[in-house]
Amino acid sequence: MVFGVTLAYTTALSALKDLGLQLNLVNYFFKAKGDPKKWKLFWQKIFGILIVWSLPYALLIFTLLYFFVQKYVDTHFYFFVLLITLPILLFDAVNTLGMRYYQSKQKPQYLFVVAIVTGLIGIFANYY
Repeated sequence: MVFGVTLAYTTALSALKDLGLQLNLVNYFFKAKGDPKKWKLFWQKIFGILIVWSLPYALLIFTLLYFFVQKYVDTHFYFFVLLITLPILLFDAVNTLGMRYYQSKQKPQYLFVVAIVTGLIGIFANYY
């Protein structure tokens, strides 16, 4: 029950996760492909925006979980929410830029390795 409700609310908010800036990353990468200094500077600005946005986004998720999921989690609610919001704060922007970079550079082997490793970690965490 808790997993389903949590997944529903975090997935509903995932549209706000990157503010639609992933499309700009890919477009500008190919537009300025001849000059890496241009696209790297643009990507740094987008990365800064995503890092700053990750705190309000995590707070928004915390607020929704506080109002809608807390009644289902009897104990350790704050630890539960920390396990959900901490990866958003620390890894979401890096993951977005990393995935878009390797996708734009057409290096799928890195994406494959990341997908396999995170999938196995997810399976192990759910089993545990």
